[in-house]
Amino acid sequence: MLIGDEAEPPYERPPLSKDVLTGATPIEKTYLGPLEQYAEFKIDLWTGTRADKLDVAGHKLTLSGKHGGELIYKKLLIVTGGRVRHLPTKGAELDGVHYIRTIDDSLSLKPKLVAGAKVVVIGGGFIGLETAASAKKLGCEVTILEMQPTLLGRVCDKWVGDWYVALHRKNGANVITQAVIDGIEGDSKVTGVRLGDGTVLPADIVVVGIGIIPNVELATDAGIAASNGITVDEFGHTSAADVYAAGDVANIPVHVHGIQARLETWANAQNGGMAVAANMVAELKGDAPKPFVDTPWFWSDQYDVNLQIVGVPAGWDKVVTRGNPDSGKFLLFYLHAGKVVAINLFNMGREARFAKQIVQAGKSLPEADLANETVKMMDLAKA
Repeated sequence: MLIGDEAEPPYERPPLSKDVLTGATPIEKTYLGPLEQYAEFKIDLWTGTRADKLDVAGHKLTLSGKHGGELIYKKLLIVTGGRVRHLPTKGAELDGVHYIRTIDDSLSLKPKLVAGAKVVVIGGGFIGLETAASAKKLGCEVTILEMQPTLLGRVCDKWVGDWYVALHRKNGANVITQAVIDGIEGDSKVTGVRLGDGTVLPADIVVVGIGIIPNVELATDAGIAASNGITVDEFGHTSAADVYAAGDVANIPVHVHGIQARLETWANAQNGGMAVAANMVAELKGDAPKPFVDTPWFWSDQYDVNLQIVGVPAGWDKVVTRGNPDSGKFLLFYLHAGKVVAINLFNMGREARFAKQIVQAGKSLPEADLANETVKMMDLAKA
């Protein structure tokens, strides 16, 4: 049984800030499959239904909405994801302030992104930057505001952030880093964004992308352990018997880096969900579960640049470049104590599988070989 509080069937979120906004992809194309497939696989799909309360001792779930009532379970998987973090400033409630997390969010914003519209994007992470690129493609006037010294500062080296500043400026966007947001102006509708120095940026639309908050309340209200997400082991077990968690809401062991972390990525949601679901079935049959071991990987498309990131290191002490960044096709190897702990691939997606193998191996490779384009990635992965 699959329960979700949104009206739509399960869908892909990555297109919401890209092709859905530009009109290149209709909403129906984001669905994971036709509705008929759920019946084919004997899955009861209950949309528009919210899980309000979990009784772990009684193995009982209390529901509201389209399918209200109580449900008894043998095994329960919590994949409640996250909700957008709201901007804590005056004027954030005005009409014209948008967030992107759901289909409804994207559909609400899409008709307003018309040529000449003044769009201010608050947040220099992937959601904000992808939305900015989509808005520029549609002819909007775009300003990006980021409080950190550069873009993508939480996930990439400063050099990468600076490269993206140049990319967005080259495509006509205004980028302001170390920005202080003092408030959003307007009576009932947004008219501008006021900065800490008193500057007011005219705005018809404000898009906020400052992260998500994991939806842990169903679990924590039931006494399940959580710390920056629902804490799980390598099999997806929570602290409650027969309750599992995966995806954006789960704080999982990341074996390749030897850390516990919450990964907000499509690959983790897909692969982690499948692995934990398989463990639930195995344990119902009395079989042993298998650990979920996966190399973190995610991507972002902005303008004509596809960036793929393999690994989520806690730190690095050197970055080695392969290729010419001016060409738009190059690699960055992140090293810590000589070992490759992450790789950024710019418009070189074909090398991603070898990049995953290199990071997974955690080997020390000669810097000269990493930088040398004549040394194949396949050979580095086998080294």
